[in-house]
Amino acid sequence: MKNRILVVAWAAAILASAALFVGATTLPELDDPAMAEEGLAPGCREGKGRGPGRHGDAMAEALGLSQAQREQIGAILAEERKVVEPLRKKLAEGRKQMRRITEEGAFDEAAIRALAAEKAEVQVEMMVSRARVQSRIHGILTPEQKELAKRLRPLMEGPRPHGRDF
Repeated sequence: MKNRILVVAWAAAILASAALFVGATTLPELDDPAMAEEGLAPGCREGKGRGPGRHGDAMAEALGLSQAQREQIGAILAEERKVVEPLRKKLAEGRKQMRRITEEGAFDEAAIRALAAEKAEVQVEMMVSRARVQSRIHGILTPEQKELAKRLRPLMEGPRPHGRDF
């Protein structure tokens, strides 16, 4: 009998401390308009550790880019960003639509296939954009910088633990 009382008291103490912990933990606002507009999960923010420019500063330093080269690359990236931004928004809208479709409970294969096809088209355009940027940047580099970039590339690539492909 004493053992049962101790087990029940121990379980009650654990549940009480868990309830206090959950009550004291603050979560990011789920209705943040900026996150909702971009289709981001709570705690996610654009431009933090993701995207094609995440290694840009380190690569620029390693290659010893001149100020003129940095400015040219900045202009290329700014120009291409205008092309890619609508595509990123399209992907975000597709994720919202997919979420709505799957949360409704009924499986609509035709709608899911249509969204998947749209996503594939957008991803093709984004891959072409990325290749275009890389090619234009490569054209700015000196032969020595091109060789060094070729050797550094494997260090800058690899798995992206917390990001999407784009």
